[in-house]
Amino acid sequence: MARRRGGDVADAQHAAVAIELGATWARTDSGFGRLPGLRRVNLLTGEARVNDLVNDPSR
Repeated sequence: MARRRGGDVADAQHAAVAIELGATWARTDSGFGRLPGLRRVNLLTGEARVNDLVNDPSR
């Protein structure tokens, strides 16, 4: 089982709400890249992404 950092549970809860509402998560870090189905935008670069729903073990 993978070890989790303290903020991982809260990150997952916030992401779940954003996914449920169809919202785009705006952040300045890449920590949300591991959460499938989350639409996100980087506020510093303007790069928008949608995380794959399929777990890719190479990430």
